[in-house]
Amino acid sequence: MQLYRENREGALEFARAIPRRRDFKAEEKIAGGVAKKQLSFTYPLGDGRIRCEDAIEYGDEIYRVKEAPAKGMFGSVVAEQDTGALCGNAVREFKAQGLTLTQCVSAAVEGSGWGYENVSADDAGTRNIMESGTNSMELLERVAEVFWVEISFSAKKKKIYLHNRIGGGQTRFLKGFNLQSLEEKTDTHGFYTRIYPIGKDGLTVGSVNAGKDYLDNTQYSREVRAFVWEDTNYTDAYKLKEAAQKKLDGLSVPKTTYTAQVLDMANIQDGYGDYAFSLGDEAWLTDPDIGVDARERIVRITRYPDAPHKNTVELSNRGTGFADMQKKLLAAAESMESVSNGKIIIGKKVEGLTAQQVEGLELYYTSPITNLEIDEICS
Repeated sequence: MQLYRENREGALEFARAIPRRRDFKAEEKIAGGVAKKQLSFTYPLGDGRIRCEDAIEYGDEIYRVKEAPAKGMFGSVVAEQDTGALCGNAVREFKAQGLTLTQCVSAAVEGSGWGYENVSADDAGTRNIMESGTNSMELLERVAEVFWVEISFSAKKKKIYLHNRIGGGQTRFLKGFNLQSLEEKTDTHGFYTRIYPIGKDGLTVGSVNAGKDYLDNTQYSREVRAFVWEDTNYTDAYKLKEAAQKKLDGLSVPKTTYTAQVLDMANIQDGYGDYAFSLGDEAWLTDPDIGVDARERIVRITRYPDAPHKNTVELSNRGTGFADMQKKLLAAAESMESVSNGKIIIGKKVEGLTAQQVEGLELYYTSPITNLEIDEICS
């Protein structure tokens, strides 16, 4: 681990090594379709103070210090993957009409000094995006949202990677072998088995759903728990049905998250390559003690390089949150729909308006109707 500091010309130059670290933790997670990395540790102040915006090289990545408090004889550090050139690349106006994924990314990062590589994302479709008062990172997050892709970064190489889905590998965590402990969290808050979708001007799915204006999913329970979902962005019954089905798929099963303390056997001993794991991979979890035999996606990894027996992974059956999923469905639908002149431009924000004043508002009614939930898509 090496520490770098800006010189008078603004270039990073080597300051010193960081040999005496404590409680060292390296984290990576997928959030909103974007992979993020972070380091944290403590160190003796006698080795020299580490300050905010210092750079740390660890492994094949560069991090920037974002938090650097000190108390007594020790300082502590929280450093994030150095994507500052993207966050700091201001874009006054961004207009993309009928562009592919890679064309949008190329335009979004212009002037940032970063390049990109399409690893596995579909580049056939086109979308339309308009933003103002933004930056390259926010545009990349918007691109991930609109194209339904996932994005990772290499700060050291200054490169953006486009994925249909990060990861793709498969592994197993077995109690008594590489699974030391497992915690399962599950709940049915917001659990439903039936959805009544309503689009613009009272549009329903009846015309494309054998006359029924509702959809069912009884994969977990046959009890009817219904809610009404209204979104005036949808003017096509097929698209409305597709979006509603995806929404119900996630709401008709309990939300389950697993936190597993694991051994990284592939890095401990030769011959265990099948048990390697990375962010985004699918993993079978087997713990007879609590009756778990499930396959879920790894959405967070926390490694303790100086104490690898403490490593943990988080797995979830809802890798993309419900609100994130709706935003992506809505963004994709908006960007593909045509208007009278055959063109459409998407604006992410409508300044000065409340959610109640904007078409495209999403409304939820439970049965019986007692609460009204509003997602402010123009926040």
